[in-house]
Order: sequence, then C-alpha cells, then structure tokens
Amino acid sequence: SRGIATVYCGMNDAVAHAFRSADSVASREGCDALDVALKRTEERLLAARLPSSAQRPIHAILCDALGRPAKAARLAAVLQRLSLEAGDYLFRQGDTDTSLYVIERGAIEVRLEGRNGAASRVLREFRGGTMIGEMASYSDCRQRSASAVALTGTVVHRFGPDMLAALYRG
Repeated sequence: SRGIATVYCGMNDAVAHAFRSADSVASREGCDALDVALKRTEERLLAARLPSSAQRPIHAILCDALGRPAKAARLAAVLQRLSLEAGDYLFRQGDTDTSLYVIERGAIEVRLEGRNGAASRVLREFRGGTMIGEMASYSDCRQRSASAVALTGTVVHRFGPDMLAALYRG
C-alpha cells in the first residue's frame, strides 16, 4: 500500500531456486549481484520520477533545486556549458580541480581507478538533473577521490571557484 518493494540479491543458485519455487521472486531477480540489483532499482526509481526521454533545460533543473527562478537564472548565467562524448573523462581521480557540475542530460559514471593495471570499480551512475563533483572541495587535499566518465553523449554545466564572484556581481 506504500509502494515498498523487497529486492533480493546475491543468492546462490540453490537459494534462488527455492525462492522462485515459492513464487517469492521473479525469474531474474534474486540472482543478481548487489551492484546489479542496486543499478536495476535505481533505474526503476529514475524511470518513475522522470522519463529518460525527457530533456530539461538547465534553468528548469536549477529552479527545482533552488526553488527560486530568479536565483536559478542568475546561476545559469555564470555556468560554463560542456559537451562530452561517451568515454570522455569529466575529471580524473587525483585531479585538483574543485568545480562542481550539474548534469543537464546524459549519464556520468563515477569510478575508482584501479592501481597498477587493476580493474576500475564503478561507484555510482549520475543522470540529468543531478550534481556531481562537489566532494573535492570538502577534502583536505582538494583532490578528486574518483574519476567521472561520460557513458553517453552528455551535457554538463560547470561551476568553479573562479565563477563565484561573477554570481554576485550586478
């Protein structure tokens, strides 16, 4: 009645078979690893919130976040628009830039880069309407703790420390 659903994951084959036999889980669910189950759940939540085909301009995204159209317009005027192709890095782990980014459309994957040729570990995927990159400004060393890579053609808007004065001018 409250829209709560149980998500089972990480079961071995025998346990997954027992759950399926009892009609407790759908045929695929319950067998996924935790990261796959989290991604699938996130996809469902995002699809329910905003259809993936919907593209919203940066001003509308900022209005939702700030709640004030005048402030959103002021911020949108100082942001730097960047276009990325699939596979382009927005920033790399260890970079010292402390800019934050608002994703207008597309998808960015945040990952920990493996050392000495080890595989990268995906931490999270961000989509249109979300902010990314703010953590570097909180760290003592002012470095990126992970890398951000475009999964598709993506448009982001950069807000860096160099833009703060422009926000309050005029």
